[in-house]
This record gives sequence, structure tokens and C-alpha cells, in this order.
Amino acid sequence: MRSRRWPPAATRWPCCRPAAARSAIYELAGLLREGPTVVVSPLIALQDDQLAHLNAAGLRAVVLNSQQPGGARAAALIASCDSGTFVFLSPEQLANPQARQAMQRGGGTRS
Repeated sequence: MRSRRWPPAATRWPCCRPAAARSAIYELAGLLREGPTVVVSPLIALQDDQLAHLNAAGLRAVVLNSQQPGGARAAALIASCDSGTFVFLSPEQLANPQARQAMQRGGGTRS
């Protein structure tokens, strides 16, 4: 009798204990794929920590959330269009038309 796997491999979501393991998943995916990598992260402190980690590793990353002043937000919107950039969005930014347009311009359709 043949065993069946469920769910199919294409629909599996990783379950990881430490935060470093979760970060490694999106970092690896972002390095292997073209275009910006969009990560929805609800905690601003966590976004800042992830930003510092990626910048220290020499990778491009921006944060886009409601706590940013206008100039920083505009710069993040522009940078989010660049290929190879990790974009950390707070969940409310998914409802923001400017953020969605920037992601579409950059091809950021994955999360």
C-alpha cells in the first residue's frame, strides 16, 4: 500500500520554533527569487530588529509602517520597488493603496 502525503508539498507552511528559523526561511527565499520580498510583520519593534539584522548582513531592507514620518515613508515606498529588497510591512499597510501600488510596481506579489 502506498502512503499519501497531505497536504501536497506546494501548499505546506513551515512551523518553526525559534524566530531565527522563521527569518531564515524568508531570507533564503528572498535571495533565491527575483524582485522584492514582502514580509508582513505586525510588531514594529520586530520590524526594526529584522531591518538591523539584514542591513548588518549587507542586504537591502526597508520598513513600511504607520509610525514613519512622511519622508521616511516616501523613501521606503520608492525602495520597495527595487529588486532584491526585503520589505517589512505592518498588516495595515496591506490596505494602503500607495503601499499596494509600490509592491505592484516592484513585482512584490509574494509574502
